[in-house]
Amino acid sequence: SMQTKLDLLRSDVESTVSGHQGCQKSSHDKHAKGREFSVGQVVMVRNLRKGPKWVAGVISERKGPLTFLVEVEPNQYWRRHVDHIRDRSDSCVRESMEEGMTDRKA
Repeated sequence: SMQTKLDLLRSDVESTVSGHQGCQKSSHDKHAKGREFSVGQVVMVRNLRKGPKWVAGVISERKGPLTFLVEVEPNQYWRRHVDHIRDRSDSCVRESMEEGMTDRKA
């Protein structure tokens, strides 16, 4: 295609966008938490029912790329997305559990 004077005035849009996306990705990756779990791993699972916000469980099976089956009691399984599963050592889960316990006492 033929370049016009206007094309010469503005920078290459594709490379500018690509550069900005690279910066966004590296910024995101610095703060993003890993969301990988393995079968047998002890985790905390978001309780979507009445009761405490988080319940201890064990990863039983991977159902999809982001979905797991978690055994929360003997023969009781919950299917949960990785957004609703936390590593048992996650400090945010502990804080949330403590808040939940405080709420129940009140």
